Amino acid sequence: MLVVSDLQAKLRFQGQTKLPRWMGSAFRGGLGHQLKGILCPSIQEECSICSEKEECFYYRVYEVKESKRGHAPPPKPLIVVPPFFGKEMNWRRGGDIHLRILLLGEEGIRHAPHVIFSLIQLGMIGLGSERAYGMNKFRVISVTSQGETIFNGSEMRIPPPSIDVREVDPIEGDRFRVYFRTPYTGRTFPLGPREFLSRTRNRLIRFVNEYGDSSYVEEPEAKGRILRFEKHVHFLRRKSERSGKMTLTGFTGIIDYEFSEIDEVGRWLLGVANLLGLGPDSSFGLGFVKVTRLEDSH
Repeated sequence: MLVVSDLQAKLRFQGQTKLPRWMGSAFRGGLGHQLKGILCPSIQEECSICSEKEECFYYRVYEVKESKRGHAPPPKPLIVVPPFFGKEMNWRRGGDIHLRILLLGEEGIRHAPHVIFSLIQLGMIGLGSERAYGMNKFRVISVTSQGETIFNGSEMRIPPPSIDVREVDPIEGDRFRVYFRTPYTGRTFPLGPREFLSRTRNRLIRFVNEYGDSSYVEEPEAKGRILRFEKHVHFLRRKSERSGKMTLTGFTGIIDYEFSEIDEVGRWLLGVANLLGLGPDSSFGLGFVKVTRLEDSH
């Protein structure tokens, strides 16, 4: 169906640091600049006329405009999921954060060394506009995946571990708590139980069609209700060549669900949500969640 590598990078910011409340756009843009410098054989040439573009990972991540199916922009094989603080962070003497990196499909996984090296170079320059003032520089302390060290600060292990989404463990139980770790940018919040599973399935379908084997993703059978929820609204600014500057409305918070019926496909999709998230704007690290049994959340 779809193989995925889930990397966790520990970054140590040094000296004066000023991080925006949402770092998805800054990391995506900064990594892209470094990745192009590493991979591009002719950096002055326009990607659209490059004879090697179809084999270029940078082109696949940043320049492809249409999905293999339909005309919508494709999901990206490289997804960076920074922590969402909800407020600007100012550190006088630096600090640590953990950055999640998802690589989708065999091509994405194959380029893990280039992605890690791009992250190292980005750290030397600094993240975001504050780099102009010598701020926001960081070191990549380590990169791990599935409990194994992929990069220890000097040595790298390749390829990283991966998992086929078909092997994701289902989550047992009837009551679940969903923590929205990064903003969800769908139209409504909270999502009902069936809608949560549907939005998870929709994101998975797009990933499987673009970077997997295009196999059918079964629909779940489920009935349930929302027990309680907490909602926080965020307005996120982003910029892209396709749509220009725009503001996204996103939601974080907690939703507690109780299912009166849920089949194995539904339980599996709850596990998939832990890995791949749900909803739109995955390219900017949005819509990522943690799903636990409600009994385990206390």
